Amino acid sequence: TQRLRPGLQSHPLTYQGQSAHRLSLPHGDTVLVASQGAQVLSWMAQGRERLFLSPKSHWDGRAIRGGVPVCWPQFNQRGSLPKHGLARLATWQLVQTEGNASAAQLVFEWRDSDDTRAVWPQAFVARLTVALSEGSLQVTLAVHNTDSQPLTFTGALHTYLAVDDIALVDLQGLGGLQEWNAVADSVAVAEDPLYFDGEFDRVYDVTHAPRCLRLQ
Repeated sequence: TQRLRPGLQSHPLTYQGQSAHRLSLPHGDTVLVASQGAQVLSWMAQGRERLFLSPKSHWDGRAIRGGVPVCWPQFNQRGSLPKHGLARLATWQLVQTEGNASAAQLVFEWRDSDDTRAVWPQAFVARLTVALSEGSLQVTLAVHNTDSQPLTFTGALHTYLAVDDIALVDLQGLGGLQEWNAVADSVAVAEDPLYFDGEFDRVYDVTHAPRCLRLQ
């Protein structure tokens, strides 16, 4: 379905040889989403690109490096499926476009198939909503279990944010939480703020984390 007010633009296009959809608001903010993986490739806000997209991506059906990959139904290699699961390599369908002059959204859907059940015997419907408003992008993954068996999964919206200089960036809001350093394979308590002065790959228990983290 498509319900757009005058002034909004949503259209399919080809990006790097792949099917994609761009949504544009009247004030200039835009979002670009690939059909492969329903992966957000670009988010322009206030005239600046906010996401990092690697120039080393191959655009040949392999995983796209950067943007907002959907890692589902498995995060990393913590399970029997290929790394980061199946969603980021699948073709998603655009099923809904709606909005007004101040906010709009694209909704993508992916269902189980013979191919997915061959490696993961589970029936499901996954929906990714990409909601754009002035200075804001919200990406939401919802999964419906259409099977008779329980649905167990892990996942992530693995966002790559663009920064001008990583040495000048800090992240606030994770201080005091348990932190697993995957590089050193060690566990500690996170400092606040966090700084990035070398290889950084860490996992946090965010059960009690604030709803909002600040990267500046």
